[in-house]
Amino acid sequence: MGKSSTPALILVRVGVFFFTPLHRKGDFSSDLFTTIYTDGGAAPNPGEGAYVAILQNGDRAAVVRGYAPHATNQQMELAAAIAGLHTLKSTKIPVRIYTDSQYLHGGASMWIRGWRKNGWKTASGSLLANVELWQELDRVMNNYVISWFKVDGHAGVQFNVKADNLVWDTRQALGIADRYQITDIPTIPCPWDFNQFIHQAAHTPRPEVAQIRKELAGLLKGPQ
Repeated sequence: MGKSSTPALILVRVGVFFFTPLHRKGDFSSDLFTTIYTDGGAAPNPGEGAYVAILQNGDRAAVVRGYAPHATNQQMELAAAIAGLHTLKSTKIPVRIYTDSQYLHGGASMWIRGWRKNGWKTASGSLLANVELWQELDRVMNNYVISWFKVDGHAGVQFNVKADNLVWDTRQALGIADRYQITDIPTIPCPWDFNQFIHQAAHTPRPEVAQIRKELAGLLKGPQ
């Protein structure tokens, strides 16, 4: 890949959030922010996928990750950010999220407000791709102060490179934790799971999504 460029910073949301100490006790009040490094991918695309979020707060770090038997690159990039944010549970400090995905960075920091305002439809009026995941990310983002950073892939950002490696590792292990290769960052449980979320979304879609799908299918007239 090319040389690393200065990460682009966009402050996107104001709120309050909580962060869980990562397997270490101590006072987190002096830590100014929590950093989440995300990555996700599928091979082939679509195909078997995995998503990884490395959480860092001061000298503490941990990783959450998941496996999907069938997913796309874009779904896994979104899942990594959602899983990372769902793992934060206790201290009121800002969050910085680093990603090499233009899709995730652009969507989360710029486009999502327009999508929400437009009823989660594209400019052409079609339903937004991966709409349930975007809505979930939008919902969980409302609780945080988040700064989004776009970095080049494989450009030497230590934890982004490690997250990329762990995506491959997790996919090869089929998501079974005891098959993971040894890493210096402990893997911790995540309260959010992509497979469960997608299964639930398919069987009980959110009312606004169901409404849009009916309208687009011509089964129900839209607002006059």
